Amino acid sequence: MAQLSAKDLCFEEGVKLKDYSVKKHYTTCPLCSDARKDAEKRKRRCLSVNIDGRGVRFGCFNCGWFKARFYDEGDWDARK
Repeated sequence: MAQLSAKDLCFEEGVKLKDYSVKKHYTTCPLCSDARKDAEKRKRRCLSVNIDGRGVRFGCFNCGWFKARFYDEGDWDARK
């Protein structure tokens, strides 16, 4: 299996960024931003996306969603 890129991992989680360079990014949350009542709050960049050498970490300051994805995930089997 080919190693995934930061862009691949973000796409799979529904996260869109202006660029996928190694640094901390802020954008809207795919889970909660569209559901916010106030139109101005829907535009707030409440999702922190930290891209580093190991993978991508997502953390939303509004809904609390957190997920870490790694470039070398592959197919994981708990029985191994």
